[in-house]
Amino acid sequence: MREFSIQERKHVLLDTLVAFDNACEEVGVKYSAAEGTLIGVVRHKGFIPWDDDVDVYMLRSDYNRFLKEYDNKSGRYKVVGLENSKTWDRPFAKFYDSTTLEQENTRSNLGIGLGIDLFPLDAVPEDVSEFHQYRKRLYRLRDVYVAKSLALSSKRSAVKNISIIFMQLVLLPFSQKFLAKCVNNYSQKYNNKKSSLLCDNVEGYEYREPYHINEFASYIRMPFENTTVSVMTGYKVVLTKEYGDYMKLPPEEQRVSHHDTKTYWRD
Repeated sequence: MREFSIQERKHVLLDTLVAFDNACEEVGVKYSAAEGTLIGVVRHKGFIPWDDDVDVYMLRSDYNRFLKEYDNKSGRYKVVGLENSKTWDRPFAKFYDSTTLEQENTRSNLGIGLGIDLFPLDAVPEDVSEFHQYRKRLYRLRDVYVAKSLALSSKRSAVKNISIIFMQLVLLPFSQKFLAKCVNNYSQKYNNKKSSLLCDNVEGYEYREPYHINEFASYIRMPFENTTVSVMTGYKVVLTKEYGDYMKLPPEEQRVSHHDTKTYWRD
């Protein structure tokens, strides 16, 4: 197998994003560019120059419908999530190019291709105190899930690697899929309760404020490389909550990819 260059990686990701955009239209669901991809749309009209992945947000109802109704049996592009796979062990889904193979530096490599991460948005409590209590419990659960998935690395200190080994010994009775399901289920705790607030509970950062449902009430098209993508109309509010002054470039030493992966063309 031949390993990708960074430019090949971005080219495949762009094609995959276009395929995902078309698939969402066919199924009849909505999505928005998210996180670094959304910054790329707004600030660079394409990929952040030093970034090499694609993330999207979907309301949980659209996320579930897409996983249920997308045709996964034919064609180059597949979608995998806890809801439609016996082997997938992440609390979010991935839409990927099946002609490629991506290897991550984790204990769980499932042999799927390079793709985009689909993060569902779930309801959270409107009461501030209740929200913080809920998030605290959720993040404890997610910390356990992450500890199970980590691979040892020379980039970490010996103390941290020893801590990981100890935690993984404690977690031996539990599979990573079981822990991912726990995170996924707890993320949806408030979906059937009255709330106008949303969060990326399965993967989002603890310090972020919740989004208001109105920020996802409608979507617009915005340029991204040589195409356009879907963006929530409240993107300015969302990005400010996530990053503060999102139009300001980070210091030059921080302009690096944070993803420890290798990607190949399948033979």
